[in-house]
Amino acid sequence: MGHFKGLCWLLLLSVPLFSLGAWGNGSTQNRLDTLSEGYIFSFPLVTMSVTMKNATNTVEETTKKAPINRLHHAERLASAAFREVVTPNVDTLYSQAFIDLKDGPLVFVKPSSDRYCSAQFLDGWTNSVAIAGSGGTEDGESEQV
Repeated sequence: MGHFKGLCWLLLLSVPLFSLGAWGNGSTQNRLDTLSEGYIFSFPLVTMSVTMKNATNTVEETTKKAPINRLHHAERLASAAFREVVTPNVDTLYSQAFIDLKDGPLVFVKPSSDRYCSAQFLDGWTNSVAIAGSGGTEDGESEQV
């Protein structure tokens, strides 16, 4: 059922491309190109939505999940069996959160650390929007809004 919902979202997100006129007035190749572009644009958003639902489908934090706007901290390093993130570093402990900004901005405070510590903020297509600090005591505490 989850895959069906994802495909429905994919088709709905592709509809605006069809309304631009390329679908009704173009050749078969133009229609296929438009459909392909809609899929390429929409697929990462559907994948991110499925990932978010899997990672946040809980009331309290567990060993693999945390609610929206709460950090989940890994308790051990990734092994070859780890499948939550594609090619994670095996010598890095990860924390992650899906944040919801519909009620306004949130403030993220990266603490001072004597080790490498950074926070990467991604959009729905996994593009880096911001990266907070690089760690070490000389950086001190920093805030991101």
